Amino acid sequence: MTLRTIAATAALGALALGLTAAAPAAAAPPGPPPGQDPLAGAVGLPEFGKVDFILGQDGGTLADFDDAVLHADADHPIPSGVSLFTSINGVTPLNGLWSPVDYRVGRTDFEEVLSEYGGALTIGLELIDYSQDLGTDGRNLGLRAIAGDPSVDAATVERYRSWVDELIRYADATGRDVYLKIGYEFDGHWNNYEPEAYRAAFRFIADRIDALHATRVATVWQSAAWGAAIPEKAVVGADAYRAADAVLAGDADAHWDLWYPGDDVVDWMGISRFASESADDPGRPWSCDRGEPGDPDTEVVAPRALQDSLLDYARAHAKPVMVAESAPQGYDLGEHTVSCIFAVGAPAPWEQRTDVTTDEIWDEWFAPLFDFVRENRDVVRSITYINTDWDSQGVWSCTGPGACSAGYWGDTRLQADPEILARVKAELSDGTVWTTGPDRVREFAAPDFSAGKGVYEAEYAEASTWLDCCGLGGLPQTAATASNGREVMVMNFGDGGAGTYGVTFQGVRPGARIDVRLNSLKDGFEDSDATFSVLVDGVRVGDPRLVPKLPFGEYATVSFSADVPAGADVTVQLDPNTGGNLIWLDRIVVGR
Repeated sequence: MTLRTIAATAALGALALGLTAAAPAAAAPPGPPPGQDPLAGAVGLPEFGKVDFILGQDGGTLADFDDAVLHADADHPIPSGVSLFTSINGVTPLNGLWSPVDYRVGRTDFEEVLSEYGGALTIGLELIDYSQDLGTDGRNLGLRAIAGDPSVDAATVERYRSWVDELIRYADATGRDVYLKIGYEFDGHWNNYEPEAYRAAFRFIADRIDALHATRVATVWQSAAWGAAIPEKAVVGADAYRAADAVLAGDADAHWDLWYPGDDVVDWMGISRFASESADDPGRPWSCDRGEPGDPDTEVVAPRALQDSLLDYARAHAKPVMVAESAPQGYDLGEHTVSCIFAVGAPAPWEQRTDVTTDEIWDEWFAPLFDFVRENRDVVRSITYINTDWDSQGVWSCTGPGACSAGYWGDTRLQADPEILARVKAELSDGTVWTTGPDRVREFAAPDFSAGKGVYEAEYAEASTWLDCCGLGGLPQTAATASNGREVMVMNFGDGGAGTYGVTFQGVRPGARIDVRLNSLKDGFEDSDATFSVLVDGVRVGDPRLVPKLPFGEYATVSFSADVPAGADVTVQLDPNTGGNLIWLDRIVVGR
C-alpha cells in the first residue's frame, strides 16, 4: 500500500467516524480547525491547519515581485512558494526546466526561479500534444501514450513515459514540496482533453511518483470551474466540459465523477478562481454582451456555485483543495480600471474600460477571495495568486483592434496599487492562518540525466532564452535520431544573423578533447558562411568551424582539442553570420 493510499484510507476513516470539522459559517477560528484534522497525512499538507500562499506564474513576474516588494520591504510576508508551468508534448517536452523559454506569456526558467524563491513549487503540467493536428483528437496523443493506450505504438509510449519519469525525478531533486497539477483545468473546453484518457494518464503519473519514491510530490486534480456555456466541440464534444450545466441540474457529482481518477491517486483537488461574486454587475468582468442565453460564454451559473460544488466533492472524498490559479481578471490595479473579459462583440473589452477605486477592487475581488479561504479552511489549504501585468505579454495583450483573442486580463500585480499591496500584506501577516516561505534560498542546479562517462546531452544544458516571436536563442525539441531523443535548436534568424546564441554545459569533467555532435541546414544554405565555436570557461578553443550541412536527421561529430579543467563550463555557440542560420545540437562528449 502506498503512502497516498494510506493517507486516503485514514482520511476516509475519519469521515466515517464523524470526526470531520464542519465548514464554519463565518470566519474561521484563529487556529487550526477544531478536532482531528480529517486531512491529516495528505501529501504536502501545511501544518496546523494553515494555508499556503503561492505566487505565480513566470520568471519575469516573480523577479519583479522580489525586486519591488520583498527587497523593498523586509517585513512583507514571503510567499509560501511559487507556481510555474511546463508541458509534455511531442515537440518541446519539459520546456523551461533546463533552459528558459518565452512563448509570449512570460519567461519561464525553473532553475532561475528556484534559486530566487524557496518553499513549495506548484507545476502546471499541460498535456496538449502540439506535434499533432490540434483540430483533431490527435491533440490527445500524449494522454493516450502516457496511459499506454493500445492505439499508440510502443516506441511512442516509451518516449512519452520517459518524459514523465524525468519530470518526476526533476521535481524530487528540488528537495521541496511539489504540487503537480496534471493536465490542469482538465474540464476546460479550451484543452479538449478526453476524460477516459485523462483519467488513465493521471493514474499512470501518480503510480510513477510512487514507484520513483518521490514522496514530496503531490498530485493535483484541478478543475477550470468554468461557469459559462460551452461551444459545440468538433474534437471531443461539449458534454464532457459542461460543469456549469451539471451544477444547475443538481447533478454536479456526475460531472466530477466523469473526470475523477480515484482517491488512491489524487492527493489534492484544485479550482481556478478568476471571477468574483460581483462579476455580473454592470461594467464588471462578466457583463459583456455575449449573445443570447446558451450562446458560448454566456453564463450558466455563478462561478462561486461551481467552486462550492468542487469543495463539497472534496469533503466527500477527504481531499485538501487548492485555489490553483487566481487573479482579478478584467481589473487593472495600476490604472484603476475594470472591463468585461470576453473578446466577442463590439466594442471590444479594451474599449469598455471604466474607472474603479481601490476600495471597489478590494471589496469586489480580494475580500471575497480571503473570505472564501477563511470560511472553507476545513478543506482549502493553498491558494496561488498570479501577480502579472497580463497586458505586457503578447498572448494576453488586449490594447488594440484585433487583440483580446484570449480575453481581457488587465494588470493584477499587487505592487501596482500600494494600498492593495498593504492590505494583502496585512492579511498574510496573520500567522494563525497563513504560512510563509523561507528567507534564505540555496542556488538550485537542475539535474543532468545524461548517461555515459563524459556525455552531456544538450537538452539538460542551459540554452540562450528562446523568444518564440523572433526566432532567437535555443529551444530543446524532440528528434528521432538524436542520442537521447532530443536536441537543441539554436538560431539567430530573428536578428538577421547578428546575434550570438548557444548552449552552456556546466560543471563538466576534466578532459583534453571535446566532441560536438550537431547538424545544420543543408537545402538552400550550402553557401552559408555560418560558423560555430566552442568556449571553455568563456575562452574560445581554436578557430570557429563551419557548421556541417547534412540532410535532416543526420549529425556530424566535430572534435576540438582543449584543456578542460574539472568543473569547467563548456559553451557551443552559433556565431554571427550573414542572414541568420541555425544548428541542431545533440550533445558533447568530454574525453581524454
